[in-house]
Formats: sequence, structure tokens, C-alpha cells
Amino acid sequence: AFLFDYYLKNEITPDISLYAETEYNVYGSSVSSAGDVNGDGYSDVIVGAYNYNSGTGRAYIYLGGPAMDNIADVTITGSANYFMGVSVSTAGDVNGDGYSDVIVGAYGYNSSTGRAYIYYGGAVMNNIADVILTGSATGDKFGESVSDAGDVNGDGYSDVIVGARFNDFIAVDAGAAYIYFGGSSMNNTLDVTLTGEAAND
Repeated sequence: AFLFDYYLKNEITPDISLYAETEYNVYGSSVSSAGDVNGDGYSDVIVGAYNYNSGTGRAYIYLGGPAMDNIADVTITGSANYFMGVSVSTAGDVNGDGYSDVIVGAYGYNSSTGRAYIYYGGAVMNNIADVILTGSATGDKFGESVSDAGDVNGDGYSDVIVGARFNDFIAVDAGAAYIYFGGSSMNNTLDVTLTGEAAND
């Protein structure tokens, strides 16, 4: 993964290069802004490596700043066959504490039922999930896509959206997307379900 600081010049040389720990990690297959997870006024980044340790998966957060380097400040690791980090994104500020949060997908959980994990930012951020969202059926691959949804219900908290492209609720592999509202004590209760219109959508 490469970071560029564009300032009215046509350079193509990266300012910071981020690399995988080992071969076959598929590091950089997902990348995103992480917002400002530690509240220091600098934006941070998150990078996924879903094939770390043959499918365990990892996501790495790098804190921004004048002395930003290529050493991960927070490392998030899945379990066997989770494919943690297949998708990564800022989550906005889901709990309203003033720090940006992140969401990480792991579509391989429980025979590809899938999960998405939300980690709250903080002055000293850790790698323990604060909210765990779980798919509804085997093979759905819930968490293959994740994103900040903005504040869809206007309550002042950021919300998140998670995709499950093989969900069969409407028809075989029609797919679904799920919205979860943020809050001061965000939970894993589904708030809005969006579905595809036909099989293989």
C-alpha cells in the first residue's frame, strides 16, 4: 500500500510505503481512511490482509502525523478461516465520543456466515472489538463489504452498512445489505435490511 501527499505537483513517488509481514498475505486488497482514531488531529489509515496465516486475516491501522512511518500502531487479527480484513473502512464516530472508529469484515466466520467487527477509537486504541455484527446464514459472506453509512437517522451518531452478497432472503444469491445505527452504547441489533430484487443480483 502506498500513501501519496499531493501538493500541486505531478509526482508519482509514494511518501510512505506499507508492506506485508509475510508472503501470500494479500496485503492491501482492502484499504481505507480510518478517520482520526486517536484524536490527534491527523487522519489515519487502515489496510487489510485477509489471507494472513492462510486465511486467518489481519487489519493494520497506521496513525498519521508529521513522523508517520510504516509500522502498524494497531494490529487486528482474526481466527482460522475468518479472512479478517477482507474489507476495512472508517465507521465514522458510531458512539459519539469524539474519536473515529473502524469496521473490519470477516466473511469466512462460521462457514462463511460472516461477521463485521467495530473497534472504537481512543487516545490509546486497542484491538478488542467493541461491537460484533454477525450474518444470518451459512454461505452469506456477510462482511465481504463494509462502510461508514454517515448518519442515516439524524441522531448525531454515525451508522454502518454491511454487505452479504450471497444472502438468499429474496432469492438464491440475491444478496442483502444491513444498516446498524450508532449510539452512545451501540449494539448489534439490525435496524434496516436492504435486499436484492432477483437471484444472482
